Amino acid sequence: MTALHLFNKTSLGGAAARVRNGDTVILIEDGCYAARAGGVQIKELCTRATVFAMRADLLARGIAESQLAAGVGVVDYDGFVAHCARCSPVVSWR
Repeated sequence: MTALHLFNKTSLGGAAARVRNGDTVILIEDGCYAARAGGVQIKELCTRATVFAMRADLLARGIAESQLAAGVGVVDYDGFVAHCARCSPVVSWR
């Protein structure tokens, strides 16, 4: 199984280095700011992991899907739950 990493901070910090090839990342809360195009860290992360941003958190922060970096998908609550059920372990970085 692959790991699911949840990031809720604007800066992904050193924890992003712990994401392995094939893992899944979901950016939640203020972590959605890191999903915007132009960020070096998000671009690199998308080369080795499947990356999503939480739709409700994007909307709450006024971030349009068109502003997201290439390779960042959008997930709703049902998709979030499906990823949590499919992945092990689930790691929440704070």
